[in-house]
Amino acid sequence: MSAFSHAILYTLLLGASVITGFFSYEGRISLNSQGLEALEIVEEYAVSSPLEEMGASVKMEEYESDETTVELTLENGEKTKMSLEEYVTGVLLAEMPSWYSEEALKAAAVAVRTYTVYNLEASGHICTHPSHCQAFYTFENICDLWGEKSAREVYEKMLFATESTEGEILLYDGEPILAVYHASSYLHTRPSSEVFGGDRAYLVSVSVPFEDEAETQIRKSRVPKHTLYSTLKAEGGVDAVWDGSRCVGLRVGDKTFASSDIRSLFGLASASFEVSEDGEDYVFKTYGYGHGVGLSQSGADILAQRGWSYFEILFHYYKNTSLAILKNNE
Repeated sequence: MSAFSHAILYTLLLGASVITGFFSYEGRISLNSQGLEALEIVEEYAVSSPLEEMGASVKMEEYESDETTVELTLENGEKTKMSLEEYVTGVLLAEMPSWYSEEALKAAAVAVRTYTVYNLEASGHICTHPSHCQAFYTFENICDLWGEKSAREVYEKMLFATESTEGEILLYDGEPILAVYHASSYLHTRPSSEVFGGDRAYLVSVSVPFEDEAETQIRKSRVPKHTLYSTLKAEGGVDAVWDGSRCVGLRVGDKTFASSDIRSLFGLASASFEVSEDGEDYVFKTYGYGHGVGLSQSGADILAQRGWSYFEILFHYYKNTSLAILKNNE
């Protein structure tokens, strides 16, 4: 579902909370030191959001649905059935870093549940492949990775996020939303139209609280010049195109290509990048990880650390939405 599976990331953990090197970090982002002087912070984040007075009294609608059971297609092609809530916990185990704050995990639980109901209603098909649906782990899977003691701690944390938001989903215009999410964004998320095509009023670009607040995931990818030119069928100088504080494209000679297309074509970590020459290669320096649409998992954790509640986080990343409780028709 997200641009990379946290299941892969988790295999690099020691215990439940230590990364042993998967991303290439280059310290805290400094706009000037990274050569992005044109960027500007477009939204200030206080300790808590303007929604804080809503507290636990946020109004819940009801949404009638029969989708309370998931038939999950495993990697080997076998199928297994489980409750929707059990499935949500398994996705959190595979997709979310275990050290993230409680409210961030709860926000993720609602996003996962909503995405699942949306897919069940649209196609009825759910699998464990992260590029198609969402990654999924059982308790036994994480025991094999970390040992039972650490696995138990992580499992209880994810289970709490699921149970404390049981049945909650996000609606737009009375229907479940396509609640996509990704690992991290840089400065802004991306509108649905840039990545998936089509406008969705709840998947618009919003600011992400990374500047001067947390390390941004930075990676470098090399693309041979001849590969770039032949793939794009263009030649000439190569430059990243930024619109204010958003990377929107790559200019090659007199042609410009959407940054999201460049990410897909060359397997970049994100669509926010700078480009430089190094011999016969172009070097893409990317900021963030994933397709960039919807909830930023890292951004959600930062907001949670600042005191935001899970529904405040959700309403920030999924605009014009409301919370609802699933109500079985039976």
